[in-house]
Amino acid sequence: MLAIACLILLPSDVAPIGDFMAGVSELAGACVARCFPFTQGIVTWDRIEALCSRYQPTVLFASPGTLIQMMRVFKNRGTFRSCAASVARIMLAGEVVCKALQSMLGREWGACVHVASYGSTETGTIAATGADKTLRLLEYAAICEINTPSKVKPAEPGDCGRLIVTPLNGYARPLLRFDTGDHVRILDTPDGLGKSIEILGRDEERIVVGNRSLLTEEIEELIYGIEGLTGYLFKQNEDALSIVLELDPEWSDRSEEMIAKARSSFSNSGISIPVMTVPQLPVTTKSGASLKNWKRSNFAQV
Repeated sequence: MLAIACLILLPSDVAPIGDFMAGVSELAGACVARCFPFTQGIVTWDRIEALCSRYQPTVLFASPGTLIQMMRVFKNRGTFRSCAASVARIMLAGEVVCKALQSMLGREWGACVHVASYGSTETGTIAATGADKTLRLLEYAAICEINTPSKVKPAEPGDCGRLIVTPLNGYARPLLRFDTGDHVRILDTPDGLGKSIEILGRDEERIVVGNRSLLTEEIEELIYGIEGLTGYLFKQNEDALSIVLELDPEWSDRSEEMIAKARSSFSNSGISIPVMTVPQLPVTTKSGASLKNWKRSNFAQV
């Protein structure tokens, strides 16, 4: 039997997500090491690098922002490839994860990347990835509906709209119906026995570029489809909107090439926007796990 060694980079100080993932991993018979890097005085990147070298984790639990920051730190040190060598699977939680970001992380880490848990503090877990690698709605745990332009209806494959959730496992609380604010697409599962979900972004976090209103998934598909980029920041200056792209440390000398590729990517989608690059964006665009807000960390008024 293949030994599973889990490295858990999730917090438990604000929400018990780190404790939850550690407990489940231990029940599954895996070895577990906890090392969330953003609680002051708990663990440093030096310690995490040493753990990767000696412990050689096969599974990482982390938010995508934490994972990108970890990747950048180790790439700057020249140790990323050795740290990532043992990792076969990455389980994401703590932030809303769109497909484009998930694909970029898989490409960089050379690992299978899954959403371990999708939900919120108010609703609990709404969906989780199963053995078939599909993000399935947990229909025994919540009633899921879709707010379409015409009405609110039960979530069915083919639906696309804002997700409405009524949790069924809040035993000490009244039965409440939550509007998650997340724009989602409902799909069939491979076995036809359930429903899967694809997260497209939050309605309130749409970015208007020209005459187009873009969800997170649409933006990140254009950006993370380009190898060599690890982040982005929209800058609003009066009526002008521009985008700043963060270069992967291994691509730091190819700024002009990245700008040209990004301009082409936007242009092919009918979007005209000034593009620039920087070696590193503020750490708030990535780090912080469940404390990270997409709009606040990827959009700035200047």
